[in-house]
This record gives sequence, C-alpha cells and structure tokens, in this order.
Amino acid sequence: MSGRSLWWGVLLLLVALSCSSQPPRPTTIAPAPAAATPAVRPAAPLSDQEILRRLDLKFGTHGDIAVPDGLPEDQLREAYRGFLRDRMKQDAFYDSTLHALKLIRGPGESPSMLPPLPFTLMKSETTPAFYYLDKPCAASEQVVVAPWWNLGSKVRVCADAYKPELASYVAGGGSTVWCDSTFYKAHTAWVASPCKCGKNLMNCAPSGEVQRAIMKGFSDEQMLTVKHVVEGHLPFGEILTLPGSVRSGYGDFFYARSEFIETGRWSYPNPEAPESIDARLRPRPAAFDAGIVSTWFWMVDSDSYRVMARELWDQFLCHPLASRNVTPAEILKAMGGSATAVGKFRDSVRMEFTTAPGCQDCHKILENASRTMVGYTLMQYGGHYIKDRADPGTIQFYVDGVSAPRAEGPATLHWLGATIAAQPEFTACMVKKVLDYIYDGFDYAPELADRLQTRFSNGQDFATLFEDAVVSRYLGR
Repeated sequence: MSGRSLWWGVLLLLVALSCSSQPPRPTTIAPAPAAATPAVRPAAPLSDQEILRRLDLKFGTHGDIAVPDGLPEDQLREAYRGFLRDRMKQDAFYDSTLHALKLIRGPGESPSMLPPLPFTLMKSETTPAFYYLDKPCAASEQVVVAPWWNLGSKVRVCADAYKPELASYVAGGGSTVWCDSTFYKAHTAWVASPCKCGKNLMNCAPSGEVQRAIMKGFSDEQMLTVKHVVEGHLPFGEILTLPGSVRSGYGDFFYARSEFIETGRWSYPNPEAPESIDARLRPRPAAFDAGIVSTWFWMVDSDSYRVMARELWDQFLCHPLASRNVTPAEILKAMGGSATAVGKFRDSVRMEFTTAPGCQDCHKILENASRTMVGYTLMQYGGHYIKDRADPGTIQFYVDGVSAPRAEGPATLHWLGATIAAQPEFTACMVKKVLDYIYDGFDYAPELADRLQTRFSNGQDFATLFEDAVVSRYLGR
C-alpha cells in the first residue's frame, strides 16, 4: 500500500470513530440579536440655582434666587425652605399648584357650565344711554332700575329685558328652574329660558368686562381661601370647614344673590368701592360654611349630587368610587319599580341603594354624602341655597368598608367636610398628592411618605409638608 493510501485510510478511520462517539447535533437557528439597550447617561448634577429656577417655572412664581456655593448642609436646607416660604406668598404659587393637585375648581372644569350670570347686557351709544339684551328699544319702552353693581345709582333698561317678577319657571318634566341657573339641558323636554335680568338686573352683567371680573372673583376665592389657611399654618382640613372665605366684592355677589333668593333681602355693596376691591376674609351666610366646597365653582359643578360626592372622596381621600357592572334591571328593582313610577334618579337621593345587593358598597357613601347637598340647587336648576330643601336628619359616613359607619352626624356640608378632614386617608392623600407633584411621578421611598404622614398628621401644616417634600427630593433628609 502506498503512503498516500495509508494516509487516507487513517483519516477515514478517525472520522468514523468521531461520528460514532458523538450523537448528531440538531440543526439550530440562532435568534436574531436583540437590539442593544441604549446606555442611559445620568443627568449631570444641577446647581442649587438651577434647581430653584426650575421650581419657579413649575410653580409659576418669580423672584431672586440667592444660594451661595459651598453652604453647609443645614444652611442649604434653610435656604431652600426660605425660597419656598417666599414663593408661598405669591398667588401664582397656589393658582398653579392647587390645580395640579386637583384641590380646586376653575373655569372650564364643567364644559356645559355657563358664566356666573346667565346674560350679558349691551349698552347703547345714545344719550342718555340704556341697556338691552336682544335689541335696542325706544325711550317709551325703557324703565329705570337700581342695578346690583351699584344700588345707589339708576340705569335705564329695555322693559322686555327686565322682568323683575320672574324668579323661576317650570321646565320639561315639571322641574323648577331658577333664573340664576348656569346650565340648560339640550333636550327637547326643556324649554328655552323665559328669564331675563330680573330684580336689580341680578341675572345680567353690565358688560363682558364685568362678567369676566365676576368669573375671576369667583375663581380666585378658592385659591385665596386655601392661601389663607396655608400662610396661617392652620390645619389644612380647614379648607373644608371655614365658615368665611377670602374674596373680593365681585366674589361676594354669589352669596348676596343666593341670600336674596332665599330671604328677599338684597344687600350688596358696590363691588368697585374701595372697601370691596381688595380680597379679604369675609363672612358668608350660615349655609355656606364648608370652606372651598361651598363656593360657586363647587356648588354648580355638576348635574348630580352623587358626582359631587364621588369627587370629594376622590380628591380629598384619594378613594375613587368606580362604577360597578350593574344592569338596568337590577337598578329598577332596587328603586322599587319602573323609572317613571319612582321619579328621577340622577338629581335625587335614593337611600334604597344603600341596601341593594351590588349597589350598597358605593351607595352607602354616595347617598349619605348627597344628603348634605340637597339644599343647594344643582347647576341645571339654579345656583343658590334653599333652606326648605335641606335634609334635617343625620347621615352615616363610610370610606371603604360598609359593615359599619366610621361616624354619624348632621346632614350638613360643614360636618361632612370636617369628618373627611379628620380621616387618616385625608392625611395620606395630601401627602401622596404633594410627593407625586414634587417628584414628578418618579418613585420615592415608602419610608419618606410614612415620615411625612406622621409629621403632617400633627397639625396638618401644609406649608411644612411642601417644604419637607422639596428638601427631601433635592437635598435628602
């Protein structure tokens, strides 16, 4: 055998031995390489000046920022707190943060809401000038009226725009709609409003400028009342219980009109008089003693008391009440018959739902809370308080479990607000809202929330809570 033949024989023997000693490997298809995760480069540390500048942008505030480099830790913390104390003196701070925290209402919250006054007058260019709504009129068709915006003066107005005798009308379904209503249902069962300006032109603004001033007065009232509580280091729960409110003369119009409708007494000082221009803590009628939730924007927030109650639990207890999967048949059965037989559902209180299977878990909360509001006309019916409609009884207060109420008390909005503010969920909710806002949704240690809750529960000092949250994020404990 030649040398070449011997070499090939040995090679074939080695291959055979190799194949016999190892089982054949299955054919595999390699997975496509995963996309490389881009490296996240940590943000460069910000200077204290830049941090505070960004907080100014967040809060909508302004002012000097003087934080020298190299401050000892305790002095740096105090510099941050000093910055916040200065910013909390500015209205812009509250206007920005309170909306972000969903603690106050404002224009546009209810898309179907009309302005505080249903009508805005037009003024003629003639001499003497007169007011009208739909079209100008002859001098013989004008009347002289003392207007609400200056009861000591007299203006001329077309008689067809006046109608002082008309305070309300009966709409579709037999419902009484008051002329100060801020909402009309777009439904064929509801007639067009026959109302006009009414006594002292109380349903009409003399101009768009005054209409906007009233809207601002009503809107600022919530913000300024919360500012009063925060700056005074009062327990934050008093935003739900203050009998008075901080408002201008224009903000006072809501209460003057409501009291007039209730009592027939029309007493309203000139809102542009020196003593009325500046916002200050002013008393309110007894029924409006529940802090910001008895201001105009809350009173006309919805066409349902249940919706208003649900929002109280959501916004101040962080306890959302979700709709359950209940069929119409179950609802009608709980109501005791057909919808036509038992009356309306959305704008009434139905205590039978507090015991109905499938309904009671939510409705023990909703129906009891709604009973504190029935004295206040809903937005589609008016915007004022009617004493004879108020519930004189007692209610039960629930938060989560419905086996037993946490408290029982009078069916008043003030008692309800005080009871909400006394719950541990109120404390936890306010801390959560502030931390989520300051941390921009990023995670924070549960121990931080626990520590701030413990501190906030002792006196409910909102200003200190806010300072603690900022200092904890940017400077640590």
